[in-house]
Amino acid sequence: MKLKRTAVVVSALCIMCTAMPFTENIVPQDIVLSANADGDEITDGTLTYTKYTDHIEVTKCDTNAVEVEIPNQIDGLPVTVIGTKAFYQCSFLKKVTIPDNIIIMSYAFARCTRLTSFTVPDTAYCMGVNIFSRCTNLVSVHLPEKMQKIPNAMFEACEKLETVNFPETLTEIGEYAFCGCALASVTVPESVTKIGTLAFYMCPNLETVTILNDECILDGLGVGTFSSAVIYAHEGSTAQAFAKSNSYQFSALPEETSDNITYMEENQIMLDFNRDGRIDSADAALLLKFSAQMGSGVVSGLKEFCENNNLLA
Repeated sequence: MKLKRTAVVVSALCIMCTAMPFTENIVPQDIVLSANADGDEITDGTLTYTKYTDHIEVTKCDTNAVEVEIPNQIDGLPVTVIGTKAFYQCSFLKKVTIPDNIIIMSYAFARCTRLTSFTVPDTAYCMGVNIFSRCTNLVSVHLPEKMQKIPNAMFEACEKLETVNFPETLTEIGEYAFCGCALASVTVPESVTKIGTLAFYMCPNLETVTILNDECILDGLGVGTFSSAVIYAHEGSTAQAFAKSNSYQFSALPEETSDNITYMEENQIMLDFNRDGRIDSADAALLLKFSAQMGSGVVSGLKEFCENNNLLA
């Protein structure tokens, strides 16, 4: 790959100051964050990078690009950072392939209005705010399985976003994280101790919200946030208190049980929905989905629901 080079001056102090506010998702020591010298600007015609002595950062993308693959390394140096606004307002961009062990900074993919899906590798780290904000056609996202915090406003105003996984390692959902999204059902894992201010504000399609941590902090979610949804949680939980104080619908989750009911006949209770030998949050999410589809007439019974979701194999 032939690269054009232009000298630029970027101090290590600026990079460190940019990264400091977003240390919630801890980065392993083998991923390079700091720059040891001034960098050179290099380009392959589509992507522009800053090359330092120990790593390379993606800094800009041609706004007419449709598909982009970020290389693992250039000139023997690892590409470890997608910089602030690197793909900002690339309105033709439909597909991005990113390498493992990469750090994604603020506004990196904001306003990429033709992105419909995105997979963040399990070894990537989201360190900035508003990373995908206003990606108005984004429908589904896969988050890293070891993610600890969903950064502030990560999916703000992604008005078509319907599907996102919540990793079991997650401890916090940041402020405005899903504000203005199209999520219909949310199951917040037991590991989550705090849901940030207005995290699910203006999500008009929300029908069910399950909060598995009995002591999850829910302050500042915004007036009317869950007004059209049913909140599922345990009796005596902070979620129940929140629902009561806001006059929201609440339904108590059953207490944990050691019973493992793998399959029963149509219209009977099935706790281990996915038949993996455990009764956990994944089964709770399927139970809520079944209840919602029964209520709306999408399915007529348990057997039809299981057949539609490939749960009988």
